[in-house]
Amino acid sequence: MEEEIYEKVEKYVKENLANMAFDKAYPYFQNFANKVGEEYGISGEDVVRKYFDIKNKR
Repeated sequence: MEEEIYEKVEKYVKENLANMAFDKAYPYFQNFANKVGEEYGISGEDVVRKYFDIKNKR
């Protein structure tokens, strides 16, 4: 599950947020994380945590 979440979020970030400043992109990132969380029955915060945990290991 964690890998699937990472792949979804990473794809979204690369396709939609890569050229935005962090402060402008964050609301979109947060909204997307919440939607992914709903798909998996977890919170958006957990999605963000899992995403950055995997990203930091790579």
